Amino acid sequence: PVQYCQCFVYAAVATSLSRALGVAARPVTNFQSAHDGEKNRAIEKFYDIAGAAWEPVTDGAPSHDSIWSFHVWTEMYFDRADVDCGALSLRSSCANGWQAVDATPQEESAGGGFQPLEALYRMGPASVALVKRGYGGDYDSEFVVSEVNADINLWTRSSKEE
Repeated sequence: PVQYCQCFVYAAVATSLSRALGVAARPVTNFQSAHDGEKNRAIEKFYDIAGAAWEPVTDGAPSHDSIWSFHVWTEMYFDRADVDCGALSLRSSCANGWQAVDATPQEESAGGGFQPLEALYRMGPASVALVKRGYGGDYDSEFVVSEVNADINLWTRSSKEE
């Protein structure tokens, strides 16, 4: 059995299945794609005074932040009635249109209200229009906001004691 797969394969399969079901879909490639394991919209890199990289340990584990050379996901075109655009002070159809859906399992899902799916690895649908405005929302949409718009923080320590 196949145990591992690349993101472009997941995206191609998701795009093909969506199109077979009659949903407009396209694969999207993001270059220099941030992978924000800490979910704070920041990729943090640490260096010592000599410029050598080091990895701090938080809660017994190293950071999972990284920048991938590329990442591919699927965008599907449909309306979203589940997003309350009024709460965001936006027009009523603010979330309609292209939706980012990432079939690549990367981080355990924060859920979306449906108990059997709480422990899955999933992302989306995330409204591309809202992602461009920096809104995350349900279905782990913060992850795609970070992929395309995370800050990169460079930290330097002056001595090994700090």
